[in-house]
Amino acid sequence: MPVENSRKSDAVPNLNRYLPNLLEQHVSALGFVRAEPARGSRQARNLENVLKQYGDLLCLSGDEVLDLPRDQFAKQIGGEFRIQVDLARRLGFQTNWELAG
Repeated sequence: MPVENSRKSDAVPNLNRYLPNLLEQHVSALGFVRAEPARGSRQARNLENVLKQYGDLLCLSGDEVLDLPRDQFAKQIGGEFRIQVDLARRLGFQTNWELAG
């Protein structure tokens, strides 16, 4: 990935091409958090931190994030990515970058 990030520079990836796979990764990550190990372990605390970050992003509690159906979670996360891409576009960043190949 470092090579791709270097080629991308400050350009914003094409959401139509890359967002579906990225959302699937986030949905999978939330599934991992849902299968959280016993409370108190270091891994559990790390996963709770991930859940808190999703909650902060979506303005939801951790329990509300966990209760979201997969498709709703993906829709809300996707909306956040779209907002950031629109902001980057308005700030003059190149958009719709794609990996050549």
